[in-house]
Amino acid sequence: MARKQTAPVVHPFDAKYGTETGGLIPGPKLKTGHMHDRHNTAYHGTAPSLFAQLMERWQNTWTPVPPSDYAFVDIGAGKGRSSLLAARMHFRSVTGVELNPLLTRIAQENIARFAPYAVSPVSIVEGDIMTLPLPAGPLLLYLFNPFSATVLRRLFKRLDVRQATTPTPLDVLYVNDEQRAVLVKHGNLRELWAGDLHLSEEDDEADRATIRRDAHGLYAVEGYERCSIWRWQIDE
Repeated sequence: MARKQTAPVVHPFDAKYGTETGGLIPGPKLKTGHMHDRHNTAYHGTAPSLFAQLMERWQNTWTPVPPSDYAFVDIGAGKGRSSLLAARMHFRSVTGVELNPLLTRIAQENIARFAPYAVSPVSIVEGDIMTLPLPAGPLLLYLFNPFSATVLRRLFKRLDVRQATTPTPLDVLYVNDEQRAVLVKHGNLRELWAGDLHLSEEDDEADRATIRRDAHGLYAVEGYERCSIWRWQIDE
């Protein structure tokens, strides 16, 4: 018997801003033909309440340069919710990188709708984070567990080259940090903070409804996410 499809869950963020960042899309449904497809996890937008807490903790780490000097890069941006949340803050630039062309188009449409609320320049780029140019200068990378340890290790090898050539402040915000062992083993990264961040009641309710509708038993929801903050060590 075919599964009865219920109406999509409208997240309060989307209801407020007229965007479409909701839903959960399992990794196998995000295929593009790229070699990294099998390493995809899933698309699920970051809860705004979690994002706000994580950004506050990052800002309280006493960054080596003002937060406004950083370029924010959302790796595995999906429909762009994290990029939109970052665009409400004062960054040098906000860039979402997404491999899936359909999600990229949705994210770009969301940016257009969100334009009146953005205070930082924001864009979504379709492509592979392993080959796309990274912004120069201080960099803040945001990862909502977008891919497996294999691809994460490849990303940090690329960052090794960048930092060896032009060392600059570089921090990593990692949400749902299932592959934290990759960061722990990396010699140039220092963990500044790790812990559980709890969702607001509103976000928790929306996430639970989305999981019930879209996950089909593949994922669970706990009302919190394990997160961590990392800083690249630069030799003096």
